[in-house]
Amino acid sequence: IERLVDAFARNAIKDIMACFAEDAVYHDVRGGPPGGTTFRGKDTIEQMFSDQIRLLGQHTYENPIILADDDSGFARWSLVLGRREDRNAPRYDGVD
Repeated sequence: IERLVDAFARNAIKDIMACFAEDAVYHDVRGGPPGGTTFRGKDTIEQMFSDQIRLLGQHTYENPIILADDDSGFARWSLVLGRREDRNAPRYDGVD
């Protein structure tokens, strides 16, 4: 999970996807029916993350809190739209 958070902070799609198995399932709390949207399979998940990176532009994450067990993980984080060093960059708290 820590490698995944670091890869997201760098917008590094190949490093992000190296953390997922071919048959991975990703639950996103945004969009879709109540409870969010479920993405199944590595290719589908990669497309969703690639779209997200393009949509957000320069961004990073800070202050992750990570919980994980044998086959699932949870992360709470702050999204920074822009550079982490920019104290005026918008920040949004979220979970995955």
